[in-house]
Amino acid sequence: MKELQPDFIGNFMLLGDEEQQRIREEYAGITMEEYNQRVMLGSGLFKMYIEKREKIGRGTLEKISGKIIDNYGEALFNGEMGKFYISFVKKYCQGSDASIDYEIPYEGTFDINKSTFSGKYLMKGNKKPWKGMFVLLSAASILNNIFDGRLN
Repeated sequence: MKELQPDFIGNFMLLGDEEQQRIREEYAGITMEEYNQRVMLGSGLFKMYIEKREKIGRGTLEKISGKIIDNYGEALFNGEMGKFYISFVKKYCQGSDASIDYEIPYEGTFDINKSTFSGKYLMKGNKKPWKGMFVLLSAASILNNIFDGRLN
């Protein structure tokens, strides 16, 4: 079924089922690092693509997997996502930054007021491990905010 939707400049376009599903599976995020009790912008922006979802039990929890693209390259991830919770482990692919050859765990919760997942991740690194923070928004949520809820 196609829906009439405004595009970024206020024109209208037709979004088919495939485009709507793709938007539901895309997320954009930002990372921040904690250093000397201060929060600083981390490695920057990233895109997360959920390529596979598998329902766990009767609730909203799902096993998820897919890829993440950021400043360091492409990574694969596996984890779990529910209505108010996300947890995944990211591992960079061959050809990405060679200094990051370990798994990076992420864990966060959903903030219903901001329509975002936010949480922490742990970089093990060659030196002392350090923690970072992340914020993750769905592409559908971003578009919804742009059009002030008109995409429901």
